[in-house]
This record gives sequence, C-alpha cells and structure tokens, in this order.
Amino acid sequence: MRVSPKFRRGIAAAALVLTLGPLAAGCGVDFSSGTTQIHPDNPSGQVGDIKVQNVVIVANDDQEQALLSMAIVSNGATADALTGVEVAGAREARVTGGRLEVPAGGLVIVGAGDGPSVTVTRNDDKPALGDFAQLTLNFEQAGQLQVQAPVVAATGPYASLTPRPTPTPTSSPAGGETPGRTPGGTPGGSPTETPPASPTAQ
Repeated sequence: MRVSPKFRRGIAAAALVLTLGPLAAGCGVDFSSGTTQIHPDNPSGQVGDIKVQNVVIVANDDQEQALLSMAIVSNGATADALTGVEVAGAREARVTGGRLEVPAGGLVIVGAGDGPSVTVTRNDDKPALGDFAQLTLNFEQAGQLQVQAPVVAATGPYASLTPRPTPTPTSSPAGGETPGRTPGGTPGGSPTETPPASPTAQ
C-alpha cells in the first residue's frame, strides 16, 4: 500500500509531539539574558490551569534583597492573577503593584528585564545561598501552589537578575524656602538693608 506524503508528515508530527511532551512538562525555561535555556533541575508545579516553571531565588551574600525568577503559564480560558507570595524564612516577598496579571492561555516571565517582578527581603541572610526555600504562591482563581525553590547566586545565567532599587522619596527644604535664598534677602546673599530715609525739609 502506498502512503501519501501528507499522511507521512502527520505521523512524523505526532511522533515529535509524543517525544517532546514529557520533556516540556518536566523542564523549566529560563529567559534570562534574552535567551531560552532549559534547566531540568529547577522546580516546577501546577495548580488548576496555572503552571509555574524554572522557579529560583536569585541572591547575593552581601544584599538583603533577592529576586524571584520564574515562568507562569496559563492553560485556562479565563485570566488569573498572582496576588501574593510567601517565602519561608524570609522577612517578606513583594509582588510589583500588589498583583501580577496572568492572561488566559498566556505566558508571564517574572523577574526578567522591565517585566513584573517579586522582590524577596531576606531575614539575616535567610534563605541563604544553596538553600531550598519553601514558596507559597497565591493565585486569585487557581488557588494556592507550594513549591521548593533553590537559592542561587547572581552569576552566570542569573547575573542580570537583580532586584530593582526602591525609589527614595525626595524631601523639599524645610519651611518651603528656596535653597540658596536667605529669608527676606537676595539669592545666596545677606539680607538686604533698607536705606535710611532722607530728613524732611522744614
């Protein structure tokens, strides 16, 4: 029996899906430095229609703040949102803007470039480099997901992943005075003197 080329292409495509399916399900994707890298050792987890991949905490020994890096994939028909993160041993974990929107059927990269981020404030350097930290991710629709994330140094593929500095509010001079201007005087000078009045002629 002669097999048509179209039928052969269909068989090849099905075989490729069956081969790559388990690999894609078990691997995380790291989008740091503008590249796509597979890290099978990094944890992943799923709750409802939400799956997280390549979950790591990037930290430096001399810095209090660390960065959570991960990919969030939605397989659902409705949008969801990451509303909170808890990291065991850390002081706090803060999601940019308080919540992170996950579009239906979409992919969100957390902690890369100017995209959304989660900043982890460590408690006396805990979690420390080399630890596995217990994470609790709270999703608005899918619910709660727990996963253990390795704490890695900001080197190699993670060198560009660092927490963004918190803006420092600027304060204006006390009393609303303009710098370099003395009260009742000229800029940067001493108070102006009023010339004495001329005597009135009798």
